[in-house]
Amino acid sequence: MATAEDKDEKPDAPIPRPKQPSRQKSPPPAEEEEEDEVKLTPEEEAADYRELEKLPSGSLTPADARTVRSQLRELPPRVKEAQERETAEMWGKLKDLGNGLLKPFGLSTDNFQMVKDEQTGGYSMNFNQGNGSKS
Repeated sequence: MATAEDKDEKPDAPIPRPKQPSRQKSPPPAEEEEEDEVKLTPEEEAADYRELEKLPSGSLTPADARTVRSQLRELPPRVKEAQERETAEMWGKLKDLGNGLLKPFGLSTDNFQMVKDEQTGGYSMNFNQGNGSKS
């Protein structure tokens, strides 16, 4: 319980006040138009152009129709490149996860080798003890 002496010790102590929110409106971002722009993946772009290609003739101007045809020719290599990049990233993350799980046992994913059977299309896993050298 507070006594009269406790109250007298700090009679002029300032009372902490919460910060007041700024009343000024913040200026809009310099590149506001770019924020509204949606970035599509190459796969999504290709799907959009395929939909445009399906439109009845005369729906697009000749220039737009040329653009659609041009993009449908140019997009497949970009789509393939994006897929390869995503696949490599996924395998890297899986390998990191596997190494994290195997490390307490003194192993790594480099100790395992996946071999594809060309006849069946299946895979077999070989264990290589040591630093990736075959035993």
